[in-house]
Amino acid sequence: MNDDPSGLGESPALTDFLGVADRKPRPGDGTHNTGGIPIAPAQHPGYGITSEQLAEAQRRFTNYARLRIMGTGNREYSRGSSQAFEDMSLHRLIDEMRDEIADAVNYLTFLDVQLSRWKNNLEARL
Repeated sequence: MNDDPSGLGESPALTDFLGVADRKPRPGDGTHNTGGIPIAPAQHPGYGITSEQLAEAQRRFTNYARLRIMGTGNREYSRGSSQAFEDMSLHRLIDEMRDEIADAVNYLTFLDVQLSRWKNNLEARL
């Protein structure tokens, strides 16, 4: 059983930031290439979640998104004292956003395929 709901590797700064202090790293954990900070969204095993736990999960995921800004986003879009999007033409910004929306649709399609498979597998077991 997964005893860690966070899905994070071990890093004092990150675990303090995300609120998970006893997580041990796993072979599949990703890492931030410049700081050694593990990057992985929270995992939520099991059934049942209180409103407080849901709010905490949302906080951790928001913090994960913030870490993406400081990691991948920093490497790809930081221009020192500005961000690449600030200098993009409106047309380029729209094109970039449409690319991101297309990627999101693709990831949602991947998820839907997996959910369908999981559902079929569960139904076959019942």
